[in-house]
Amino acid sequence: MVRITLDLVRKRAEHNDGELSTLEELSLHQQDIERIEHLHRWCPRLKILYLQGNIISKIENMGRLRDLEYLNLALNNLERVEGLVRCESLRKLDLTANFITDIASLASLQELPCLTQLPWVICMLPGLEELDGARVTRSERLRALQELAEANTTVMADQQQAMEKRAAERETCGRDEESSNEEDEEDDEKWWAGASTHTPETRLAMHRRIARTRKDTNTRSLADGCKKKREVRLFTADGRPLNTNAANLEFTFTEDEENNRFVLDVNTYRHLDSSLLTCDVQPWYVRVTVRGKPLQLVLMEEVRPGRAEAKRSQVTGHLVVTMPKNFELS
Repeated sequence: MVRITLDLVRKRAEHNDGELSTLEELSLHQQDIERIEHLHRWCPRLKILYLQGNIISKIENMGRLRDLEYLNLALNNLERVEGLVRCESLRKLDLTANFITDIASLASLQELPCLTQLPWVICMLPGLEELDGARVTRSERLRALQELAEANTTVMADQQQAMEKRAAERETCGRDEESSNEEDEEDDEKWWAGASTHTPETRLAMHRRIARTRKDTNTRSLADGCKKKREVRLFTADGRPLNTNAANLEFTFTEDEENNRFVLDVNTYRHLDSSLLTCDVQPWYVRVTVRGKPLQLVLMEEVRPGRAEAKRSQVTGHLVVTMPKNFELS
């Protein structure tokens, strides 16, 4: 389950310098959030809250948001309207594209004195001013009130059928979920290619499959990265050294003929801690390792490791390795 974390909320509060106690607007849309939690404690001054495009199945922990004026819960998994009775400042509520079958639960919104915009019904909320983006006219309100008694009977009958249908859908989706717990990649492809019902369970399954695919992709990328790291070879099968620059270091390698030596100058970064740097000189190769990643060069002539010197500049950070050759000039 994806939870609302303090780090996520602080990141989304950058426009308020990360300060939560005075935050008035917060956007947590399309985060795969399944529960509304913590916001009433962390952000008690919220006036605008965007939670659309998640998989929230219950409106909860909202009672202490007394200043909340606009709540967007479109494209979630809600089946009833609840938990908003104490949101006395709420003026606009968006419940578009949910799965609300408990129509009677809309009556709970009658206790909200400021609510004037709700993309849903007229007759249940006599104070409603806007429906689906259009202003509710006086004639529409009168017509709704005249048909209220008949509408109540019809709505209750429709609701009963809808509730029975939902019970059957839950049972079917529960069996499908049990049978798909061990699905492989081929089964996953079949699921996406096949037809599906328009239910909260299907929407939840979709979000979870997308999250699982994303996680598997990240895992494979990490594994590929580790594999590439293991593939760094320093020697051939018969023990001959190889050239490699896994550390991606800038360097110059010169032959100082006048002093009969090789000189390697490596840019090891000015602020690099010396404990993260090692140097190894052998008769036929030199290796500089930075943060565990090697720069190894094969030498054209044999050198004397015992007489090699490695000095690092405190100003530039460059490491200079001098390696005398294994013979004296005549």
